[in-house]
Amino acid sequence: MIYELYYLMSEVSSVIEMLKVLAHPVRIRIAYILFSEGASRVGDISKKLNISQPIVSQQLKILKSANVVDFKRQAKAVSYNICDESAQALLGLLSSRLAHNLFKPTPTPSKPAGNANIFVDVNICPQNHYCFPIDFCPEMAISQEGFALPVIDLHKCTLCGKCLKTCPYGAFVIKEK
Repeated sequence: MIYELYYLMSEVSSVIEMLKVLAHPVRIRIAYILFSEGASRVGDISKKLNISQPIVSQQLKILKSANVVDFKRQAKAVSYNICDESAQALLGLLSSRLAHNLFKPTPTPSKPAGNANIFVDVNICPQNHYCFPIDFCPEMAISQEGFALPVIDLHKCTLCGKCLKTCPYGAFVIKEK
């Protein structure tokens, strides 16, 4: 009886750890791609999510360290796939919900004609996390106090679009004036 209880507790603990790892917006999207399309390379995932390859690689490393994904190397190509049965079962249960909500189109960055502004859509940004695009803005035009809504300095912003590519929520929007 005690052994069975210990086994059950360890199983619950491992599921909780897996859920924590999958709770990140980029990691759940990567896991869903691997679940729905099978083994994929970093470049393919990056293109599908419109997120830079270094960010995808970093998140795959975290998923691998949690034993959610594994990789297979063939010559120079590395393909990742879901290796955890619990993760596959969870993604299977959530698949219809994930398919509709995880892949809202992210605008492709481009220099808009005429005058434009870039802003953070408050309906998309969860406002309770560190804003990743701050690290990628070459003009340092994005600032954030604590975990508040990021602020864009329109005098510094050159509309390069890096914030569009690096925001895992797709909350940065370019709008024509």
